[in-house]
Amino acid sequence: MRKLHMIIAASAAVLTVGICVAAAGFFNSVEIPFTAETRPAGAQLILPDESKGEVRRLRTFDGKGGGTDQVLRKDGFTQEVVYDSFSDNRRLKETTWFPAKPGESQGAKQSVRYFAAAGVGTSSLQVWDENGNLIRSGELVKPTGNSNRWYFAVKLFQNGVLVENQMHHTDGFVVQQDRMRPDGTMESSKRFMAPNNESYWQTRYFLADGKTVDYQEDRSFGSYSVTRFWPGTDVKKEVSAVTPGNRTLQLFRADGTQARVFDEYKTLGYGWTDYSDKGKVAFKRYFARVVTKTADGKESERFVIRFVEEYNQEGVKVSRYEFNDKGQLVDVELHKSASRKTRTDYRFENGVLVKRTEFNSENRVVRTVEKPEETVQFAIKSDWYKVEARPAVEADRVNVDSEVSHGPY
Repeated sequence: MRKLHMIIAASAAVLTVGICVAAAGFFNSVEIPFTAETRPAGAQLILPDESKGEVRRLRTFDGKGGGTDQVLRKDGFTQEVVYDSFSDNRRLKETTWFPAKPGESQGAKQSVRYFAAAGVGTSSLQVWDENGNLIRSGELVKPTGNSNRWYFAVKLFQNGVLVENQMHHTDGFVVQQDRMRPDGTMESSKRFMAPNNESYWQTRYFLADGKTVDYQEDRSFGSYSVTRFWPGTDVKKEVSAVTPGNRTLQLFRADGTQARVFDEYKTLGYGWTDYSDKGKVAFKRYFARVVTKTADGKESERFVIRFVEEYNQEGVKVSRYEFNDKGQLVDVELHKSASRKTRTDYRFENGVLVKRTEFNSENRVVRTVEKPEETVQFAIKSDWYKVEARPAVEADRVNVDSEVSHGPY
């Protein structure tokens, strides 16, 4: 029996030596500061997480189910992780230090992270550079009002100065970015309008006071617009927008009423709409795009007047004149107005009147006369034929022509 005990003891000794040799072999590529003399009483080496670059993790227990892990990483950074419960992986705090410089027993503090009640999500975080300057801080924000969504508020710093405020969903997606000027005023505020989609956003740019909006950008798939405001107010001055094949420009007066609108379909033509002082439609002109081929086979583009519409002070159409590519009248609509009791339409071919259509007071056709033998004259102005140039549209800086939706299929 005594011989058997000696064999078992010898085997245990060999096994112990083997384990020690294996452990030493596992860590021999990195200098480990945890020695027998400095290891806390009751400390236990546990398996490091290689996916996080850990080379050693030393655990001490507080006798209540929790304790502290001392972690060394391959990059030289060290960490201290405080647990409330090891079995539930419920962490309380994580502190990270930079690699120690020559002559230092410990590097500068790099970050401090406090965990949420579950021990998984972050409750608050602070990050410093090696010189001790704060570069980022954040904290969990409770839901307000009827919302049940939690957010994580982040502040970014440069040289100790706040440069940006951010708001994140708890999954990390940024929903708001507020950029700050050195004097502390807000320079711009960007909001992402669709969950987890960076293609849908709105950005407001502020004047020097950090409160008054100078202009605003809106972006979504197939759409981009820029809104300018009258100085010192929230009244729109100009709105330019682009969609696939289309560009528009809206102009407003300082009192907020509409002044003019430009609308272009790039392959067809463009129109100008003027508004009265009351913001009612007053006058419309549309110029058609006409493409012809030159003798050498190249395409030549020109614009011609296609139609003109006139409106009364209440924004009701009183007349419409339509022209062909040669500038000849094709159709005329004279609507009911203060000087006309009913509507009458005229149709022309090659400058010759070929049809007259009469309407009753309810705007229903009551009579059509083919090739009427009469001479009619209209108040056509020579200025109508002058092609008004297409304006510069600020929203043109983003090309969305390829962003065409083809539906869910």
